[in-house]
Amino acid sequence: MASPLFFFLANMYFTVFSYLTANLLAAKIYLMEA
Repeated sequence: MASPLFFFLANMYFTVFSYLTANLLAAKIYLMEA
Protein backbone atom coordinates (compact mmCIF):
# COMPACT_ATOMS: atom_id res chain seq x y z
CA MET A 1 0.00 0.00 0.00
CA ALA A 2 1.56 3.27 -1.15
CA SER A 3 1.49 6.32 1.05
CA PRO A 4 0.50 9.83 -0.11
CA LEU A 5 4.08 10.92 0.52
CA PHE A 6 5.30 8.46 -2.11
CA PHE A 7 2.90 9.92 -4.67
CA PHE A 8 3.97 13.44 -3.73
CA LEU A 9 7.67 12.63 -4.17
CA ALA A 10 7.06 10.77 -7.42
CA ASN A 11 5.05 13.69 -8.79
CA MET A 12 7.70 16.20 -7.72
CA TYR A 13 10.47 14.08 -9.25
CA PHE A 14 8.56 13.74 -12.52
CA THR A 15 7.92 17.49 -12.66
CA VAL A 16 11.60 18.35 -12.08
CA PHE A 17 12.76 15.66 -14.52
CA SER A 18 10.46 16.84 -17.32
CA TYR A 19 11.45 20.46 -16.65
CA LEU A 20 15.17 19.65 -16.91
CA THR A 21 14.62 17.54 -20.01
CA ALA A 22 12.74 20.38 -21.72
CA ASN A 23 15.48 22.86 -20.80
CA LEU A 24 18.17 20.50 -22.09
CA LEU A 25 16.29 20.01 -25.36
CA ALA A 26 15.79 23.76 -25.77
CA ALA A 27 19.48 24.43 -25.10
CA LYS A 28 20.50 21.78 -27.64
CA ILE A 29 18.23 23.30 -30.30
CA TYR A 30 19.48 26.80 -29.46
CA LEU A 31 23.12 25.73 -29.80
CA MET A 32 22.41 24.02 -33.12
CA GLU A 33 20.72 27.15 -34.48
CA ALA A 34 23.45 29.53 -33.27
